[in-house]
Amino acid sequence: MYRVFLTMLLSSSSLTPKDNSLEAFVASLRRPPREFAEWVVRIAGKDALACGYNSTREQRAASLDCAHKAISSSRPFWISYQVLEADYNGWAGLTRNASGNIWVVTYDDGETMRGRERPRSITIVTCHQVALDSGTLHCADPPGSES
Repeated sequence: MYRVFLTMLLSSSSLTPKDNSLEAFVASLRRPPREFAEWVVRIAGKDALACGYNSTREQRAASLDCAHKAISSSRPFWISYQVLEADYNGWAGLTRNASGNIWVVTYDDGETMRGRERPRSITIVTCHQVALDSGTLHCADPPGSES
């Protein structure tokens, strides 16, 4: 009896890979929030190299290559990554402006497990040293350095 019910549910389901509304919803989850994106671009400057918003590992190789070229040529640039963890959903961006200043911009969407709510936030801090770890560029200031 349960098998028949499950089969009926699956066969009547309207969620298919070709469902445009589902594809649009999934795509929206892979785009950074507008406020975050605006800060990342604004800090880097209008002439900065746009190395991309990375929501999947497949996108990272080209973005990292872009950022490495910008770093080696002292060009302003920006790059960002989606951060998905068990109790955190957000974005992290690394930017360098025309003056050579490096900034980290983070976005926390505030969504978490029930009972642990926190406000949505954007944090911007300076960075003195950039490091590559697990296919992600990030700020690696030594302990005790001022941010």
